[in-house]
Amino acid sequence: MDIHRLEGFRGYPQEWQGPGTATPQPTGVPGDQVLLGARPDLDGCGPKSFGLSAAPAPPPSSTPVSSPRPSGDGVLGRAEELAHQVLRRDTHLTHQPGESRKLSVLAAGSTHFEALWTRDACWGCLGLLASGRDPGTVRDTLQAILNRQRPSGEMPRRQGNHKNITAMVGDFLHLPLQNMKELDQVEFRNERDAFQYDGNALPLIAAAEYARRTGDVAFLEENYQKLTRGADWLQRQDEQFLKTPERRLDLIDQKPSSDWKDVVGREGVVAYTNAVTYQAHRSMATIDRLLGHPETAEKREAFAATLKEDFNQRLWDEESGYYRDSEADARFSPDGNILAVVYGLAEGAKADRVLEKLDQVADSGPLPFQATPENYPKSYVPLWLRAAGMRHYHDAFVWPWQGAAFAVAAARQGHTDMAREALEKVAAAAERDGTFFEIYTPGDEPRPVRTWAYESERDFLWGAGTYLWALQELREAERGKAPSS
Repeated sequence: MDIHRLEGFRGYPQEWQGPGTATPQPTGVPGDQVLLGARPDLDGCGPKSFGLSAAPAPPPSSTPVSSPRPSGDGVLGRAEELAHQVLRRDTHLTHQPGESRKLSVLAAGSTHFEALWTRDACWGCLGLLASGRDPGTVRDTLQAILNRQRPSGEMPRRQGNHKNITAMVGDFLHLPLQNMKELDQVEFRNERDAFQYDGNALPLIAAAEYARRTGDVAFLEENYQKLTRGADWLQRQDEQFLKTPERRLDLIDQKPSSDWKDVVGREGVVAYTNAVTYQAHRSMATIDRLLGHPETAEKREAFAATLKEDFNQRLWDEESGYYRDSEADARFSPDGNILAVVYGLAEGAKADRVLEKLDQVADSGPLPFQATPENYPKSYVPLWLRAAGMRHYHDAFVWPWQGAAFAVAAARQGHTDMAREALEKVAAAAERDGTFFEIYTPGDEPRPVRTWAYESERDFLWGAGTYLWALQELREAERGKAPSS
């Protein structure tokens, strides 16, 4: 299949393409057959209280933008154009050892995160697919990830021309490292030697979504062994803890720093990690069905059903009306609760109560959401991060990608006003700052974080990608389009 000749998808305008990149014109399955994200104490704190200043916004891009829909939707449409600009700037034509041609792949940002980060790239793929754009880059990005998978099934965490520490220091010293020139440096684990469970789950979710959106089942056939290894690796992590003779407990029980909050010591049975893992198993079942393996698909679906049962049994807090951050930690964290609704782990009254809690928290400030409204213990945060002025990186600081994902959850439950309000807050921040930033200060006037040692990443792929995904979900919900399962 020529992915650059599919109908129904649109490529970026020719001037948006990297050197030698064809303008993809794909189609796919109908847009409602979506799998990626399948449906079913800091009050008043501002930058000064953290000793922070706002990072300057980049100059407006002069690159012309072609949006899937004219910008007649107010701030949402204008931010949509900005999001497409971000994804264009984050797309790089690069060489990966072992590949006979250059690949068009997504970087996580334009400064210190200018590398192929598996987690961020998969969320960026979601945005491209939801908006009907550039499936060739999605295919190449996923291929670059799968190419570096270990024989065990473990996916790479990061790829680039330099190691992560070199890229961070180089950015601090303003050195032009050109980190996307070649994907020859591969990292699998973080500084704490921890697995990245979501980075292993998301490629399966994105691959299934890619095939459903484009009809490119050949990509699944070519990579079926790798995808299967990835799913089996995750299942082995799920099944490693046996607490009773009668029943295996199937949720992942992680070591500290094993998910996107990789610089804090969140550990145990974490809601976010297990929500993404649950969806990965469902996605692999879809891949099996698309390739004509119904019996294998049924086994995977049965395993996912067990995960769903355990998730609700062990993480739901009936009194509070939300899922605990982890089995051992009753604090409220938006990430796991949002994805529980998006992926259908929360249903009926539980989904309503979770959305009520999320809406309450979202209404408490101008930009949703803090990584968690209640700070983690100081002991969770490494000394080097505190010294850099980043004590609150994964608790008090605001991550707008969560606000966009919340809009998806609300839209899928029919709360379009709630979804629109949250997404407009995310859009307003992007429009004011000229791009999508990674993290913001909490309080009444959130600004991109800037300390003596760190600046919020600009052109943040994860933020722009989830925004495009959420905007498409909102538009479909407002048109009364029935959700897919």
